Amino acid sequence: MHHMMNNTLRLLLVPITLAACSQTTAAQTVITVTPARVPSPHSAVITGMPCSNAPATVVIDGTEKPTIAGRDGNSFEVSTGTLGAGTHKVVLRCGDKNSADAILEVVPSPAIDAPRVVCAQNISPRDGAPSSEADSQAESSEQGARPTKPAKPSSANCDAKSIWTVRLEDTLAVRIAGYDEWATLKRENAAAPLHVFVEGIELDNLRLRAMQRDPASDTATFWTTFRYETDGSKTDTRDRWAQILRMARRNDSLAISAGPSGGPQWATSAAIKVNSYPTLLSWIAATVIGGLAVGLAWAARKTPLLRDFKDGPYSLARHQMAVWFLVVVSAYLFVTMTTGAAAATSTTALALIGISGATGLGAVLIDRQKRNASESERRNLQDERDTLIKLIGDDRSGLQAQLNTAAADSAERAQLAAAIQSKSERLEAVKALLAQSTPPKAARSRGWLNDLLGDEDGVSFHRLQIAVWTIVLVVTFVMAVWRTFAMPEFDATTLGLMGISSGTYLGFKIPERES
Repeated sequence: MHHMMNNTLRLLLVPITLAACSQTTAAQTVITVTPARVPSPHSAVITGMPCSNAPATVVIDGTEKPTIAGRDGNSFEVSTGTLGAGTHKVVLRCGDKNSADAILEVVPSPAIDAPRVVCAQNISPRDGAPSSEADSQAESSEQGARPTKPAKPSSANCDAKSIWTVRLEDTLAVRIAGYDEWATLKRENAAAPLHVFVEGIELDNLRLRAMQRDPASDTATFWTTFRYETDGSKTDTRDRWAQILRMARRNDSLAISAGPSGGPQWATSAAIKVNSYPTLLSWIAATVIGGLAVGLAWAARKTPLLRDFKDGPYSLARHQMAVWFLVVVSAYLFVTMTTGAAAATSTTALALIGISGATGLGAVLIDRQKRNASESERRNLQDERDTLIKLIGDDRSGLQAQLNTAAADSAERAQLAAAIQSKSERLEAVKALLAQSTPPKAARSRGWLNDLLGDEDGVSFHRLQIAVWTIVLVVTFVMAVWRTFAMPEFDATTLGLMGISSGTYLGFKIPERES
């Protein structure tokens, strides 16, 4: 009887124990592992159980694993890098409280392709929206002026078929597919900054910054300011920019991609059109340059700007000064217009302006010295002529008057006659010298080219040399600015040749007579 009562009690206790166990299990918080199937060494996020008042640990297959707390304090990230492939039991522990079990399946990581650039969009357009995207025109017009903060690009106007026109200083958005997976698997590469690549050329001054992520499409969007490298010390980057701007002259579109610093760039289906000559700036620069050229030409013809005096012969040295002034100003405007930044004046530009200025100043001083010397010599001859005339022919004290009063056959008379003859001969010589001398103001232009290249004997080599050398350097300077979008730097030898040419011109100008 006692045995039967014990068995009956045991049967009654079994459901009670099961119920208690069920209540204990029900009391445990259900956690969620996202995603439930993870390729190693990706991370999984555990959510569903707050651990605000106690330290949190994750126990996988009975072993505690390090975690990274999420933003809200109720999610925890754990790496699967140390877990083998297969199914694992996950428990979240808050102090002495455990969550319910969850299942995490780890699979071997597949071979991950590199991210791919899907599209590029100008989010501060000043040249309108792409013509192939009619529905994006309204959005572009609403954006108007460049926003102070980058706007979020729309999926409606960012696709591989849209080729946006980009000016320097515009804000460019680049959408990349597969970036998050690549960054997770290759953390050491993801730590490097992302740079923009245009036609395979890395622009390391264009660093991409995260804008937004879209987990549904597995894309991440980054932005940067399309800005020319203004640091003159970074010659490599400036050379790359110059190469891209040269390509923009010939091509309607340029492939644009992204990649970690140092490369390689990622595959891309995106392209942009670079507007290196904004219309308004181009017209302003062209107007200024054209106005300077026309103004100099008019002033050269109507004023003594490029002559020593009005209607006088044209000055070669002043022409050289005017040419270098026009070339350097035009180059400065061109570089500023195309790069969007004030051009850094090179030492070569300063040297060329200095050499041409010194040559012009030297030529003016030589001409003035020769003119003053000629005027002084003429005045001296005139003074000597007037003195001799008075000495010989004065009615009271002149030699002729003294001769008329001297006794015949006297020694005094003979001396006076000899003096009159000597003074008369000198007077005739002075008159002849005065007749031969021509006042400098009498010189007139013999024609623009003759004045520049010739003297009284025709074309002179020292004038031809400095003219040809100036033309060669001007052409070289202009071509360098056109190719490099910067003020060029000539070596010391080239500048020395120009200095020697200018010095030779000034040296031969000293004995040169006014034509």
